Amino acid sequence: MISENIIVAIITGLFAFAGVVISNYATNKKMTIEQARRDTRIEDKIQGLTDRVDAHNGMLDRIASIEKAIVRIDTKLEGK
Repeated sequence: MISENIIVAIITGLFAFAGVVISNYATNKKMTIEQARRDTRIEDKIQGLTDRVDAHNGMLDRIASIEKAIVRIDTKLEGK
């Protein structure tokens, strides 16, 4: 028959194992939530930068149109 010491050791080991599993689960859950928050912040920053790049590109298109208009005006003035 199994002695009391072995039974106590097995029970203690099971509780220790359960504690480790619960601790790992809680830590993993907390880290997952923190990572989701960081991902959201990063996505917001990327969206902000994307908006700024789009605005910048729109400005470049308008400047190119203005430059073409200036060239046409210069050409007309030189022809007079």
